[in-house]
Amino acid sequence: MTTRSTITLDSEEILMDLIPQWERSFSLTFNQSDFAQVSTVGEMVWAVERRLAACRVQDENLGCSSQRVFYWLRRMLADLGFSPDALTPDTQLQELLPLKNRRKIWKQMQAASRLPLPELGAPFSLFFGLWAVATVGVWTAAPTGWLAGLVGLCFAIVAYHWPFVQVCLPVTTLGALATRLVHEHYHSVNPGYINPHEVRRMLLADLAAYGAVDPKELGPATKLVW
Repeated sequence: MTTRSTITLDSEEILMDLIPQWERSFSLTFNQSDFAQVSTVGEMVWAVERRLAACRVQDENLGCSSQRVFYWLRRMLADLGFSPDALTPDTQLQELLPLKNRRKIWKQMQAASRLPLPELGAPFSLFFGLWAVATVGVWTAAPTGWLAGLVGLCFAIVAYHWPFVQVCLPVTTLGALATRLVHEHYHSVNPGYINPHEVRRMLLADLAAYGAVDPKELGPATKLVW
């Protein structure tokens, strides 16, 4: 696959979302100067690695963090009554957690998990659907122009946060859940240690996700436009 010469990123997303995400995951704090001169993917990765090297022990034989977290999840689910033989990284969570009992089982998983599991959510398209239906309902009952839209908006905001609406899974497979937990809680998975190769892959995957490209398209010399 051809390496990209440039990748365009939203500077606000990087500064307000991605870098704070790295701070939480690696349990460290960056200074503004750490990224002041960054102009390539390699420089961005090196800025993070430099800070990690100052406060973590590097161990290239640490092993795959996602694999270890998968086995943590597998043991947890076995304790909750699931057959461990049926649990693989490709196991579909929607099949494992049927919609009828999803919220109940997910809360049991959150209580038993060694790492904080993300919350269930709802598609944002549902919000607009609720808004449209409520607005039409108010307009039909009493045509009031802009007021119908405002009342519909208020209803949509409240209804969108009802517990029974929040049933969408954060990822599709058990393996993807393990990978996400590693990305969000790397320090908790490997307290005091880092696998530099694994961290580098994580950073590239994050940058690629924010740039909507394949991580394999990024190289050290890929210029950052942000």
